[in-house]
Amino acid sequence: MFDADPSDGVDEGKDDPAGSSYDLLWKYTTASNKIECFPLIQGDRVYFMSNDAYLYCLDADPSDGTDEGISDGSPVDAYDLIWKYNTGVTVLVSSPAILNGLLYVPVGTWLLCINATTGSFVWEKQLSLTAAIKSPIVMTDGTMYINNANRLSCLDLLTEGTFLWNFTFPQTVILDPAVGPEGGLYLGYLKALFSFGTNVAPLKPSAPLGPSEWPIGMPCTFNATSTDGDGDQLSYGWDWGDGSPIQWTGYYESGAVVDAIHIWGTLDRSRSR
Repeated sequence: MFDADPSDGVDEGKDDPAGSSYDLLWKYTTASNKIECFPLIQGDRVYFMSNDAYLYCLDADPSDGTDEGISDGSPVDAYDLIWKYNTGVTVLVSSPAILNGLLYVPVGTWLLCINATTGSFVWEKQLSLTAAIKSPIVMTDGTMYINNANRLSCLDLLTEGTFLWNFTFPQTVILDPAVGPEGGLYLGYLKALFSFGTNVAPLKPSAPLGPSEWPIGMPCTFNATSTDGDGDQLSYGWDWGDGSPIQWTGYYESGAVVDAIHIWGTLDRSRSR
């Protein structure tokens, strides 16, 4: 940890060589000889991963002399280790992200959710079977964008990483995605830059409306409606419950009442949805 503005000439923290232009405040040495990902700073805490398999949490400013979390011994060697979590993986090359007090940690092919305050395990989800996943981006609405193998994925963190959508590339994606100020998502792949627009999912359609009884072999009409947060047109899929394929409609304006017609050939009148 360095003083961002050492121009005051005060040698804070560790003693630096005479004439040094930098000001080293503290350092923490792990059991591994490699740290291959960027640290994450949130408030007064620093989170980082090392190839000794641990995720670490340190006090960004231990100058108050209070030994928080794990005891650092006496005297305290400038740093203040709060907690560390054993991920079980010794090659950690992607950085964590944080949202609402929870850390989202890429570990090999898995995504771990860790309590940022206590370092305790919350949940985990396997995202890839072959390639290590990359550093994630988390949004304030609880969505996450992350590369896993040859896919760019959007996850819902509020439901423990449910996949919202995946975009598949021919080969493994190496770079991490970026989000622009307008909310657009950008990703470089081979010779191309891909741009993805944001999308607000439509509301769940209303329950289908139609008759409760009808003659066998005669067409029966049902209708439903939904609205889209972006005002996009919507297509409706009807599962008639009789083993026939899902019947998809054309595209209709958001909020339109959409009809669908079906003919049942037997007395087995399973509910439509």
